[in-house]
Parts: sequence; structure tokens; C-alpha cells
Amino acid sequence: MTNDLSTFIRAGALPLIAPDLLAQVIATAGDVSIVVGPDDIVQAVLANPHHRSFGSLDHWLGAKVTDIFTSESAAKLAGRIADLRGAMPQVRALELNHSDPEDRTIWTYPIRYSLHRLDEAGALLMVGRDLRPLAEAQQDLVRMQIALEQEQQQQRDLETRLRAMLAASRDGIVILALGTGRILQANAVAEEAFGAAPGSLAGKLLAAEIDPAGRAALEAWIAAGTEAAPLPMVARRTGRPIAAVPTLYRASGEWQALLRFDGRRGAEAEDSPLAAGLASLYRNGADAVVFTDDAGVIRLANDAFLRLAALPGPLSARGRPLAEFLARGTADVRAIAEGARAAGALRFYRAKVRTAYGDETEAEISATWISGIRGDGLGLVIRDVGRPDLARLRAPPAEGRGRGAAALVGTAPLRDIVAETTDVIERMCIEAALSLTRNNRVAAAEMLGLSRQSLYVKLRKYGLIGRDEI
Repeated sequence: MTNDLSTFIRAGALPLIAPDLLAQVIATAGDVSIVVGPDDIVQAVLANPHHRSFGSLDHWLGAKVTDIFTSESAAKLAGRIADLRGAMPQVRALELNHSDPEDRTIWTYPIRYSLHRLDEAGALLMVGRDLRPLAEAQQDLVRMQIALEQEQQQQRDLETRLRAMLAASRDGIVILALGTGRILQANAVAEEAFGAAPGSLAGKLLAAEIDPAGRAALEAWIAAGTEAAPLPMVARRTGRPIAAVPTLYRASGEWQALLRFDGRRGAEAEDSPLAAGLASLYRNGADAVVFTDDAGVIRLANDAFLRLAALPGPLSARGRPLAEFLARGTADVRAIAEGARAAGALRFYRAKVRTAYGDETEAEISATWISGIRGDGLGLVIRDVGRPDLARLRAPPAEGRGRGAAALVGTAPLRDIVAETTDVIERMCIEAALSLTRNNRVAAAEMLGLSRQSLYVKLRKYGLIGRDEI
């Protein structure tokens, strides 16, 4: 058995088709059908009766077939006709653009033609399909894709704005899924109030982060599912009292709540003049204020520091090492931390602050070593001096190194006294720089404002390295 229709017809199983019926079959098989004689003259044109956009095409009769197409399409068609009349029994379909022979108007849409040889003399049947429906479907798909991408971009923009608002808010904000009681999102102020690490509250049960009484009030409110007065609760880790104002809304097919509370409560209570003044100084002060843990990781940073370091918001500083924002990196942090830990406070430390864009600006840093219930750390005030200045040294004299100035008066000329005192101070500074940089001579030279070669000269002068050491 074969699926070849020509064999089926030759076997006589299909009766001969009447000419009118054959013309109707050909007309409806395509949108435009053209019969071309052996001399390439159009002998018949059949338009699909259900496709009324073509109108009457009778004026194509008698025209040379290549004359009803544009020059580019005519060249393609001539090549395919030659192939079909030659050794190739079948050729691929091709897309052609028509040019009307009467007024030479060019159709703006292509027709996809399949070519069929009718007899040995070379007569041809061209069956064409209008590609506009396909093009319109493709355009619809493109428009749908563009709309989907725009919607996704809008969603990303909304998420970005939400993150920016959460980061900029001075209130603590917690977004809670009522169905599970789990925290969906919390801003930095809320994480600080609950004593949680950055980003660690999401996915946790709010009930596990508060005291039993607050948990009971929360569960009663969730069961009621209505607006309520501020919910009293106490953060389990920090012991901080919180009065959260809930707002109900529905999103993603479930009820959610936005819990908002005053981020300045507790240690910054407004009824304490000292606390209120310190909080206002932190928020509105001209100098940058930064708090770090004992490893130099930023816990809090005020707006002045964000401006100094060219950062967009509190979350962009919190949790990052302070060394990222100092030109000498860990060498600066180590020097500040060791000085503040030893003396309790360090004043007038000169450094360069590096911004998020790589720029550097001169700064003067004062630091205090802080011990608290949440661990030790540093409190720093960073002042943008923005100009070269003389470093100020605040260090007690070392024992066993030279004699006091008063004791030297009268024993030697003033010139010799000054030279000896200068040498002692210079050697002390070099030794301190080497200690702070852990004997990194390149970093020590930079810290002292010396070239590497000058530092090596002074190291040899004071016998701190061998003569042959490089």
C-alpha cells in the first residue's frame, strides 16, 4: 500500500473532476493561485472567494508572470521556474512580493508560493498563501512578550522601591504572613530592635522572637484577624519593649500584616533629654558616626557617614567591614582598635576615607572602645578635613628612651638637645608604624608619609635592620 495520491488517481479510484469543481478546489487550496503557460504568460488567476482583500486580479491575465512581481522577487521566481522545468521535479516554496502591472504599486506583504509542473510542455501552477495572518500572530506574540517584560520590569521596580523605603525608614517594619505566623521581610531597624543579624529574621516565627505575653497578644490578634491597637511585646534577645501597630492587607492570595513600631524607643526614648539629644546628634550631626563590633564590622552608621562614603542607604553600610572604607584598609582599623582598646579612646587619627566610587578624602578619626551587653566594639567620629594638615601626636613618653628635656637643659647646647629629642620621637614613630602594620614596610612608609627608600635609610640609621638588608 502506498500513500502516493498520484498512483491512487491513475488507478481510477478517483473519478475525473469537473473543471468548475477543480477550479474551486484550486482557488480554496490557496489564497492566490496562478496558472502559467510554457511561454511564462499568465493564463488564469484564481483568488480565494473567502479572502476578499485581494479584489479582482483579472488584469494579470496575459501579462508575463515576472511582470506582476517586484524585480527582486521576479529574479527569484525565474530561477525556480528554470529549476522546475529542468531536472528538478520539485522545488521549495518561496516568498514573493507582488508589483501590480497597471499602477506598479507594491504589495506591502509577501505571498508564499509553491510551484507545481502541470505538463511536459512546461505549464505551471503557482499556489500562494497570504502570510499576513502568520505575521499578525507573530506580532501578537512579540507584543505579548514585550508586555510581559514590561510587567516584570515594573515588578522589579516596585521591589526596588520597597527595599529603598524599608532601608530609609526610621521606624521598625516587619511584614508578617498571618497564615503561618512567619516573618516575610524586616528592615534594618527591626533587625536591630530584635537583636538579629542582617537578613536573618526572614522566614522565622515572630512568636519565637518575643516574650510570652507578647506572643499571647499576637496569637489573639491573628485569631481575630482585625485591625487592633498597638500590640505590646518585648524582644526576647534584647529585652527591648516594642509597641507594634498592625495594618492588615491581602497579597498573593493570603492575609498579611505590616507591623510598624517606633525605632527610637528604649535606649532613645524621647522622655530622656540625654538620650533624645544623643539620638538627634547621631541623626543630624555634621560629622560621620559609626559603630562597629570588635572585628571592625559596621553595626550602625549615620547619614553623614553615608554621604561621606557615597552610599545609598543604611543597609549598604551595615554588615560591611570598616576597612573597605579606609585607604589603608585593615592597617588603619588595627591601629585605631589597638589604640582605643589600650587607652579607652583615640583622638585625631589621620586617615583617608575611600568612597563607593573609589575616591579618597582626608579624614580625622576619634574612636572610643565600647563594652556592652551585645559585645565590645568601637564608636567612631569621622570628620572630613578635606585638606592636608599636620598629624597630631598624643602618646606618653616611653621609659628608658632618652632623658627628659628639662634634665638635658644645661648639659648640652640647645641644638644637640633638639636633635636628640627629634631622633627619639622619630624612632618611636617608625617602630609604632611597623608594629601596627605587622612589619609591612610598604604600608608603614605610606602611614608615615615617607617614600620606601627614605624609610629604609631611617631604619638603617636607628639600627632597626642590617646594613645589607633590602
